[in-house]
Amino acid sequence: MSHDSLERALADFEMLIAAYPDEIRSFTQDNTAAFPLRIALQLSPTAHCDLQISEGYPVESNLQVTSYRSNPEEKGRMEAVLSAIRGTSEECLENQVEGAFACCAAGLEAWKHTKEGHRVLEGVSSLNIARNQTAEARTLFRWIIGEPLIDRKSTFLAHACRVTSEADVRQALHQLLDGNSKLQRSSHNMFAYRLTETISDGTRVSKHDNDDDGEYGAGSKLAHLLQVRDEKDVVVLVARWFGGVHLGPKRFAHISNAARDLLETCHKTEWKYGVYLALLGNAFVVPCLDSVMDQRDACINTTDSSAMAVHELSLAMEGGCEVLGGR
Repeated sequence: MSHDSLERALADFEMLIAAYPDEIRSFTQDNTAAFPLRIALQLSPTAHCDLQISEGYPVESNLQVTSYRSNPEEKGRMEAVLSAIRGTSEECLENQVEGAFACCAAGLEAWKHTKEGHRVLEGVSSLNIARNQTAEARTLFRWIIGEPLIDRKSTFLAHACRVTSEADVRQALHQLLDGNSKLQRSSHNMFAYRLTETISDGTRVSKHDNDDDGEYGAGSKLAHLLQVRDEKDVVVLVARWFGGVHLGPKRFAHISNAARDLLETCHKTEWKYGVYLALLGNAFVVPCLDSVMDQRDACINTTDSSAMAVHELSLAMEGGCEVLGGR
């Protein structure tokens, strides 16, 4: 077992060095090869990760980060790299496959696609999430949070928000993640969205995308959930805090179930009347404005949060607050 494990590790290292000659530095000499095997992943002249493979690779152990260094201004990018490497290593260990190459590739990709101070999630990197938005120009989106799902110390928490454009997706995710230290400390924030957007010539175009955030395959599972449920104009994000125990494929079921339970709750309560409230300056933004006043009388005496929102909105309209109608 030990000899077979060493051969598999050395083969993976050789492939790594051949593929990334400028980024990978090995501390192992062929004639003295023995566990632990150590390499350095050079990300920039001032940033690197020291990585190690121990005996039992890849069945009992996988690539591990032993140390890292970066300048203070590179801290955000380094955190994204560490998350990508650790998430990939966990995935490979659960599947008992060699992970050195995949981990380094994921780390380098995270470094490349992360802007300092904010993780640029792969699925929407082209949306160019902006950090310097003024209060007057930012729509405040209503994120709904589900009940935590806990299994063997891992916690899964779903979040859902109504959106009508990719610009909404960008701003809503920025609003949720920016400044939220709890979510920033999560192991993964995987998400998917599905919407229909009206482009400049009036054509209605269906758009969808997803992001794994290091939990490979999770984003596509969420996207499939939105598709089979025929969800429209929604972005759903599930955060996972890893508890130290590998859950295997069960984690994907938890991710999907957390999202599904929240979506079902939203449709029964918050989204029952097809209304969501967002605030832009002093203006409420309502995608289905035509139904607001029609719903008002039925909403006066109720504890239903969505119905109360309709009533409050109608009063705001009468009070002179500008209301912007959407589709």
